[in-house]
Amino acid sequence: SRHLRFFGCSVDMVGLLLLAQCSGAVTTPGSLAKCLEVAAVFQNTCTEAPNGPAASVSGMTGEQYSCSNVGMCAGTASGTTCTWTRRLCVSCVESGGVVRIRLQTNGLPGHCYSSPVITPAELDVDFSAIFSPALDPSDPKEAPDSQVAVDSLLCDIQRHVTVPSSSGFQSHGTQRLNTVSGVATTGTVILNQNSVEDVDPFYPSTWSEVPSYNDAPEKIDKCLGHPQAEGMYHYHMISPCMLDLTARTGGNLPCNSQQGCADIKAHAMAGFTASDGRVVVGVAKDGNIIYGPYDDDGGPISGLDVCNGREIDGTYSYVGSETFPYYSGCFGPGNYPAFQPACTTNGLAAYIASPAGATTAATTASAASGDASNTTTTASEATFTSSAGGVSAIVPMLVLYQIAMTSGTGSKC
Repeated sequence: SRHLRFFGCSVDMVGLLLLAQCSGAVTTPGSLAKCLEVAAVFQNTCTEAPNGPAASVSGMTGEQYSCSNVGMCAGTASGTTCTWTRRLCVSCVESGGVVRIRLQTNGLPGHCYSSPVITPAELDVDFSAIFSPALDPSDPKEAPDSQVAVDSLLCDIQRHVTVPSSSGFQSHGTQRLNTVSGVATTGTVILNQNSVEDVDPFYPSTWSEVPSYNDAPEKIDKCLGHPQAEGMYHYHMISPCMLDLTARTGGNLPCNSQQGCADIKAHAMAGFTASDGRVVVGVAKDGNIIYGPYDDDGGPISGLDVCNGREIDGTYSYVGSETFPYYSGCFGPGNYPAFQPACTTNGLAAYIASPAGATTAATTASAASGDASNTTTTASEATFTSSAGGVSAIVPMLVLYQIAMTSGTGSKC
């Protein structure tokens, strides 16, 4: 029978447009050395990190941070200045050949913030998981195949309540972690990508019953954080204050047009530069790394699945992106559905997997232009229609394939 060869994967010709479902082999479990490298990126305050956990969050060594005009003070106020103690400890241990990462934080940020109504609370977030567990992208944990299924997966604030058993997740603290998806390198918790109305907090659509659509976009500070009703200060999107030390001092200002923050995603990306390369910005609750938006070649990391993740350097990882769901939309690996979430106006144009080993558009193009000896390579521009919230979009994509006559012995993806 006649098949198409696409970067090492064989598919029937009628399945050409399903190539985005083609994935690589089982990922490699994270090593202790890599875990220690990741843990050291966090702004730890404890003396035990990265080789062991603190006895408790409240008892670990902390670091004082002061800022003026923050609104409700998370610590001790003196005039207009608020001083609080942040506590963070990220550590790795190996036992029986299994590497576990533990994240302990009181959630108070290592940057200025603005909260005019709610006082940021000191938390007891303490959990551990297998570090970068071995996962099989060809057998996704989440595989929505309809508009309803995608919306149910990505437009649900409770989606991160249950962690896959393969992660070996354990909670050691008293804090409820239902809507927590991970912890950022600043020690601030990362919450599920939705607001309480189950819409994108920054670029909401009118797909659900929002009490007042004009008030749906959430009020945040210039570090793109804010506390929820119980005082948990958190991010929904990558924060410009993760790497940019100057931005941290401006976190006591609200993010609005008057403060030069009208375009939230542009403001988020301003804290990262292509020259930074691939940087760790956090770790998800399932033990997988969260990288920033750029890869080492300076291009944006592409080929993200429905959970906003993909295989990077042999391990499954999430990417902090400028598009919804921003961090981890679900615990992956996920598939590459032909539908986009209806609860946002800022989603990916399409879910398209990259060839094995390529993490950016630049490296994807480079891989496609490699040695084509003994093959016939054709490039054609195809389009497909996707629908989100009743809005259709024609999305162009470059379909690259190699034609070969096979006898069914090639691998099926």
